[in-house]
Amino acid sequence: MADVTAGQTAQAGVGAPRGMRRWLPALPGVLYVVTFVVAFLMVQTPNDDEADKKWTDFYGDRGHQIQLLVTGFLLVIAAMLLLTFLTRLHSRIYGARTLDQRDPLPLVAAGTAGALIAAGGIVGATIPGAEIFGPHHTFGADILRLTSDMSFPLIVVGGGFAIAVAIAVITRAAQRSGYFGNKLSIFSYVAAAAAVAEFVFFPILVVLIWVLVVSVVLARRPSLATG
Repeated sequence: MADVTAGQTAQAGVGAPRGMRRWLPALPGVLYVVTFVVAFLMVQTPNDDEADKKWTDFYGDRGHQIQLLVTGFLLVIAAMLLLTFLTRLHSRIYGARTLDQRDPLPLVAAGTAGALIAAGGIVGATIPGAEIFGPHHTFGADILRLTSDMSFPLIVVGGGFAIAVAIAVITRAAQRSGYFGNKLSIFSYVAAAAAVAEFVFFPILVVLIWVLVVSVVLARRPSLATG
C-alpha cells in the first residue's frame, strides 16, 4: 500500500512540471504584451505644441532621462519577445511541412517588426543615454521633439505593418491546416487590419489581445502531426 501511495505521489510530482511546461509556449507572447504595455505607459513626453522650455526641462531631469532609457530597453526586450512568439507560432503551424513547403514570409515580417520596434526604442533612448553616460550636452527642443516623434512611427507604422503581414500570412496557413478555427481566423484577420491602423493608437489593443489569445492556443493545442 505504501508503495502504491509513493508511486502515485511520484507520478503527481512528475505530472505537475509537465503541466507547467505545457504553458511555456505561451510565455513569450504574454511577456511581450506586459513589456510593451509597461514601456508605452512610461512614455510621457510633452506634447509637440508645448513650450521649448518644457521640453528642455523634461529631458534635463535625471529621473526622466532614466525613465526614457529604461523604456528603450523595454522596447528592445519586447521586440525580441514578439519575434520569439511569432517564430514559435510559425514553427507550430508549418512544422508538419517539409522545409521547401514552409512560407518564409511570416518569419521575414516578424524579424522586420522586431527590428523596427527595437529601433524605435533605441531612437527614443538615444538622447537620454547621451545625457546620462556621455559628456554634458545641451540639446535644442527641436531635436528633442524630432527623436521623440521618430520613435512612434517606427514602432506603430513600420512595425505595425510588418506585424500585420505576419499575422495575415500565418492565419491563412493556420486556417487551411485547421490549427485555427473559423472564429479565431476571423479575429486574426481583424487583428491584422488593426495592426495596419496602429498609428491611431487604440487598434494596438486589438493586436495585444490577439497575441494573448494565440498564446493560450499555443499552450493548449499540440503541433500539427507530420504527414
